[in-house]
Amino acid sequence: MGVTYGALVSMMPSCRVKRAVDHVCVEYTDPLPPKVAFPIAFGGLCAVVLGGVLLATASEPGEQPPMEVPTQPALPDTSTVLDKTNAVGMAIAQLVLVGFDGEGKESNLLGVDDTQASVRAKGRRAELWNLRIRSAADEAWRSVGACYEYEHEWQLKSLTTTPGCR
Repeated sequence: MGVTYGALVSMMPSCRVKRAVDHVCVEYTDPLPPKVAFPIAFGGLCAVVLGGVLLATASEPGEQPPMEVPTQPALPDTSTVLDKTNAVGMAIAQLVLVGFDGEGKESNLLGVDDTQASVRAKGRRAELWNLRIRSAADEAWRSVGACYEYEHEWQLKSLTTTPGCR
């Protein structure tokens, strides 16, 4: 601000020598030409603005954009644990509508025995084993297993007669 003020004041003539008796100015200084004074005044204003910007941005902690966290489905809590009834229901629906592993042949079920069926869940995966079914195709009882994954809700991933989930 001082540079700007000094440049503007130097453009006006000022009294260099005053008479002591009546305090009248006898000799004036030459004013600074405008083509020199204006760039100096402009430079002073720029320095003030730049300093103000630096002070304003230096006092605020810079906000960093939030890091994108890949959205993973939450682990099932106790209220969404896959229970035996739901697991058996999904497996039977899959057999009736689509057949084993989506082979496209519906199963006409003659009987379902879930007395020995068990569900084991670990994190986002669950397995159902020892579900016994009897279909019209062969009329023999077979043990069926099912694999489930949790993605916002439990979903049946595969249905097979051989043990083990992939």
